[in-house]
Amino acid sequence: PRRSAGRATPAPRYAEVQWVGVAAAPEEGKPRIDDLVSAVSDRLADAELARRNRLRAWKSRLQAMADRYDRDAEGAGRRARVEALREQRSEILRQRRLTKSERTIALRSQTQQARTELAYFARNRCASVRSELQEDAAGLSRGKLTEFEGEAKARLKDVITEVDDGTTTRLAEMAQTLDLTVDPPAATPLPTVDLTSPPLKSRKLESRLMMLLGAGFGLGVALTLSRLLADLTPGLTIAGAVACAAIGLALAVWVVGMRGLLRDRALLDRWAGEATGLVQSAAEQHVATRVLAAESALTAALSEQDEGESTRVAEQVSVIDTELREHSVVGARAAALRGQEMPTVQAALTAVRVELGEPEPAEDDDETRPAVGT
Repeated sequence: PRRSAGRATPAPRYAEVQWVGVAAAPEEGKPRIDDLVSAVSDRLADAELARRNRLRAWKSRLQAMADRYDRDAEGAGRRARVEALREQRSEILRQRRLTKSERTIALRSQTQQARTELAYFARNRCASVRSELQEDAAGLSRGKLTEFEGEAKARLKDVITEVDDGTTTRLAEMAQTLDLTVDPPAATPLPTVDLTSPPLKSRKLESRLMMLLGAGFGLGVALTLSRLLADLTPGLTIAGAVACAAIGLALAVWVVGMRGLLRDRALLDRWAGEATGLVQSAAEQHVATRVLAAESALTAALSEQDEGESTRVAEQVSVIDTELREHSVVGARAAALRGQEMPTVQAALTAVRVELGEPEPAEDDDETRPAVGT
């Protein structure tokens, strides 16, 4: 008889098996198989053999049916699939939340960076133009004073245009970095700065004071030169006096002219600084306005993108939820079918075992496991 794997005693169905001693090796001696032939012949001649075989066939079928009900109800493969679907669903939702947070943070970061860079660009460009204008104002001649105002206003207008162009380029780069498609913004009018003309006309009181100081300086120079010439050449007193008077008058005119030119240069220098400050304020306000408008447009585009992504994720989650519900329904049906059919199958198995004279198996006994050994 064969023994079950891992057991020390024969299986219950082998309890009534007849044990006989045989020898079928001619090289070791005469063969002795008469007892085996007799035992097999007796078994084959048993009238209950066909009935027992039918009962055992029924037992195998019933056991296979019971095992199938158990497998369908327990559904090990189905549980693994359900766990995989749940993990996939959680991962999809986690990635969705993570992507949304990353995009929002990226938009905020890019906006702050663009605002800072453009404001710095506007300040730096205005500071550069201020230095250039003040340097030009320090070297102006009297004939170029009237032309300085027009040239300065044109250069300050060019600064606003440059800042606007730089803002457009930087905002386009920001949208490309964020991978967002936005409609081109409407044409924004450039800010206009009302710059007053520099006060180059001298005031009467100041002009009189300058003339008085120049006349005093010229008179002093003339008197000094006349006394010097009188000591050196006593015969040229009248001619020396006239020459000294001419020199004094020329010096007085030169001093008054130079004082007026220096005053005009100082006024133009101060006016250039004030005008550049107004242009800088207007440029920074223009940059802030355009960045705010771009942020609103990019936020709207990001919302549309998030909505499309949410729709796609919702479709994926819906497919997973549908499959999960199907597995739940299949499991419930299998459990219900086992609960409905298993008592009948177990009763039939019990009846077959009783007919075969076999005891009820233990809960951990597995009679379907193939036996090994002899």
